[in-house]
Amino acid sequence: SVFIDEKLDENLFISAELKMPDKILYEYATQLKSFDYAKAQEAIGQNEEGSLDVDDGNDGFTSGSLTYQRNDMANHLDTYCSYKNLMISTNIINSSYKNGVKKLVNLGSSCIYPKNAPQPMKEDCLLTSPLESTNEGYAIAKIAAIKLCRYYNEQYGTNFISLMPTNQYGINDNFNMETAHLLPMLIRRFHLAKLLYAGDFNSIRQDLKIRKIGYGLDETFDLNDNAALEGVLNKIGAYKDKVMVWGDGSVYRELMSSDDLADAAYYLMQNKDYKDIGELVNITAGNDIKLSNLYEIVRKIVGTPQNIEYDKTKPNGTFRKLMDDTKIKSLGWKPKTELADGIKKTYEWYLSTL
Repeated sequence: SVFIDEKLDENLFISAELKMPDKILYEYATQLKSFDYAKAQEAIGQNEEGSLDVDDGNDGFTSGSLTYQRNDMANHLDTYCSYKNLMISTNIINSSYKNGVKKLVNLGSSCIYPKNAPQPMKEDCLLTSPLESTNEGYAIAKIAAIKLCRYYNEQYGTNFISLMPTNQYGINDNFNMETAHLLPMLIRRFHLAKLLYAGDFNSIRQDLKIRKIGYGLDETFDLNDNAALEGVLNKIGAYKDKVMVWGDGSVYRELMSSDDLADAAYYLMQNKDYKDIGELVNITAGNDIKLSNLYEIVRKIVGTPQNIEYDKTKPNGTFRKLMDDTKIKSLGWKPKTELADGIKKTYEWYLSTL
């Protein structure tokens, strides 16, 4: 892949802050989702001309490159993520050409498609209308890599292919409740709720020792205080008598096992070339699931006895974002993992790590 994952970009961002004079923004960089923008801007004012020195010593990203036109840290993150991803993709693609790499896989994301793309999203809807504004910079970097692969293929006869996977889950996933994607977050929430129902605080303690919860909660409680533990779990939706989820469960989400993505990438690398695939191809099963049904599947697999309660004061999010599977099917590939089987395998792995 020519891309760093979005969460890893945040880590790179934090690393850059650690190298800043006096580390003046580190305390704000470590919790990207809970910045105090006013304080961050005040700290920025301590630097000459309101700019930040984030020079990492090798890529020319030097003092004065970033100015805070929007007066918030989000502007810094947008700029840094876009810059890094563009540099990574252009360097790897060009270096692959220069060094005679026979075949290159460029992994992208469904975020490349327009915000209001027709459902299911076909490959040819790329750049047909505006992107989702909240991740526009990241999406444009991904799109640039797709186009660059195509241009090298057309001009120099390279064999660089671009694969766009749907939402992934699986073994070695991230289970931090603040930064996890949908499925690992649900698995852990239902697991902790089950332990709370059983009064198994020793197992809760073991879980919290191995993995952080996030949201700045990990330093706020005493592991030996059962009441404090229960209070923390309540804050992430796990209760003795219920499991709380956002929205009303009416929206749909698409999920695929990371094993299937690996299988698809290997299959295409071994059997198909750019001339077969074209500019890009979706890696998807072409189906999604209603969240209310997903919650029930997770509840049954984890063995959580409590009922699910919906917090309808919270947003549902996008109603549907489904990728079309017509092209990948025509290339002779389809996923092998049924959703329930994949969730069970992931949960069994999670338990094995405790």
